[in-house]
Amino acid sequence: MKYKLIFLLGFVSTLSQAQPKKTEWTILTPSYTYEGGTFSGKGSHVPTSAQVVMVGPKKFAYATSGPLSFYDNGTISESGRTVFDVSPKQATSVVSGGMTDKISSLYVDGNGTLWFVSSKGFFSMPKEVYQSAATLDNSMTGKRGIHYKDVPVSNITAITGDNNGKTWVAGEAGIASYDGKEWKQFPYPADVRSVTSIVSNGADIFVAGGQKVVKFDGTNWTPLGSPGGNITVISNIRGTLYCGTSNGAYMFADGKWTPVLTDIYSEVTSIHADDHAVWIGTLSAGVFEIFPNGSTARIQTQNSPLPSDDVKKILVDGNNTKWFVTQNGVAGYKEVVPNATRVEVISRNTTGFPYEFVEDAVYANNRWNFSTSDAGLVTFDGQSFKRWSKAQETSFNGIAADKNGKIYLATSRYLYTLHGDTFEKWELKDQDAISKSINDVLVDDKGQIWLAHNKGVSKFDGTAWQHFDKKTGLSSNTVTYLFSDSKSNIWIISNDGLSKYNGTSWENFNKKNAGVILGNLKGIAEHDGKIYTSSGWALIQYDGTAFSTDPSFKTIDGDVNHFTADAAGNFWFATHEKGLVKFNGGVFTYYNMDDGLPANHVQRVFTRDSEVWASSGFKQQSEMSFGSMGQGANNTNATPPKLSEKEIVENKVKEFDQQFGLVKVK
Repeated sequence: MKYKLIFLLGFVSTLSQAQPKKTEWTILTPSYTYEGGTFSGKGSHVPTSAQVVMVGPKKFAYATSGPLSFYDNGTISESGRTVFDVSPKQATSVVSGGMTDKISSLYVDGNGTLWFVSSKGFFSMPKEVYQSAATLDNSMTGKRGIHYKDVPVSNITAITGDNNGKTWVAGEAGIASYDGKEWKQFPYPADVRSVTSIVSNGADIFVAGGQKVVKFDGTNWTPLGSPGGNITVISNIRGTLYCGTSNGAYMFADGKWTPVLTDIYSEVTSIHADDHAVWIGTLSAGVFEIFPNGSTARIQTQNSPLPSDDVKKILVDGNNTKWFVTQNGVAGYKEVVPNATRVEVISRNTTGFPYEFVEDAVYANNRWNFSTSDAGLVTFDGQSFKRWSKAQETSFNGIAADKNGKIYLATSRYLYTLHGDTFEKWELKDQDAISKSINDVLVDDKGQIWLAHNKGVSKFDGTAWQHFDKKTGLSSNTVTYLFSDSKSNIWIISNDGLSKYNGTSWENFNKKNAGVILGNLKGIAEHDGKIYTSSGWALIQYDGTAFSTDPSFKTIDGDVNHFTADAAGNFWFATHEKGLVKFNGGVFTYYNMDDGLPANHVQRVFTRDSEVWASSGFKQQSEMSFGSMGQGANNTNATPPKLSEKEIVENKVKEFDQQFGLVKVK
């Protein structure tokens, strides 16, 4: 989609140049439904409409089809039982129940007081009333909201406040101010009608309706002209007036409206500006981030964890986290200045690393043992790497270790063991039930060896082999991954989903009986007694009885190569081109080349207690002339690879490697 960007630096002199950025996402997705006065469902009900304000860290007040509701970092409360005193005072001064239904406008002032319009009238609610669910009780004394029955304007459409502590409302025929004691009314000019927005720059009041914006200085009205198009929102940000319309965003400076972003073919719903950029939320095109140098970035569902491109509102908390309220939930977005110390590239500080992909790893004999794609077995003792050349194989698919420190390495043809300095090769030619393509190896707590291959699963108990396939309990013969849990169950990933072996029989799980999609899974992990797995599309957990998905998890941005978890309950994803991703409690953290990764392609991630390691790199074959060295006609990687090894034949480079690396997350 094409759009026009017009940005004048003189109008936003407070903005600095855009910096390289790293992002952290917090996803709050709705799964509660409201019917008959109660919430039902699993997960967290979060705001999904434009009628929402931020009233604390990760705390929102928002409109539902029922009472005004609050989301406080996972805790849900309602205002349906809140007590309100009536203003002006009447004989019956307390009313409650149903006062906060059908919210049409919300505003929170500098003292944390919440002001809102409902189907029953105009209300305010002090911070101490809504600060916890326990206070929303009819037994409260001295902690009540106020129901204003003396507002001089009708059909209130918008609320704001000024620097003098006054609250302003826009109604059908004019605006009105309230100083805590009395109301004052100010009629609109004759040509102003259908006001939808009101905002203050601290001293003056601005209202917008139709295609017009007017300013009120407390005495006189001044027309500010029209930016063009129906006005959807106005915002005052650091003294600059911004306006959103049905097809763009504008700022008011030097007595005229100047376009910021136009031809986006979507209605502007919200505008915010900070030290680095102007942020524009839209009805169907996601979020635009506009930098002082004229460049722009676009955040959409297709390139980020944003729940929906229908962005109702942009809110900002004290940590400068942007909260994008969408029709499918809320996403917290925070930019972090890149810090190369977040990832330590171990292979750059030592010698002997073979510059190949690490396919799997196991910690045994006080060292890391790595199976690689083309360098055989490589070990790392914390000081240096060692490549073991005694094994005739150079490509290992899986690696495991038993309690005595014996290493098991699987190839497409053989099973190797390494005990001390002695290699032993197990030929499997007489085992017709074992495929020539062994995908993984595991040693269980009984010392039994398990092989995953394309004919099923095979187990060796020290004396004899036992084979499992579709005829003996599996749902698929193509098995790619093995995992042993704390209860000695053996789990496998196959083309059909998950299977669990309890020592006697297999139990198979797929979409039909699990209720979740169990396809293209990239690993299995255990935390707090639960089994977790993921393809990158969802985080799936099994509590021993049923499967469920984490509602705060949003699809990983990029294809996933591997999934695991660490001892702290962080879930890790190695991706094809988006680097290393950590997920915990709804927060996504991305590690990429800005943090020191050799490449944004991460092949594998593996953990030991609190340690997290990853294999990063990219290797391609290409043929190019010297004049294009480093560009690569067939190179699709975003960053041109560094030439580490070259073979020059007839003035051409035939092979190049982007630097490989073994990294440790700090």
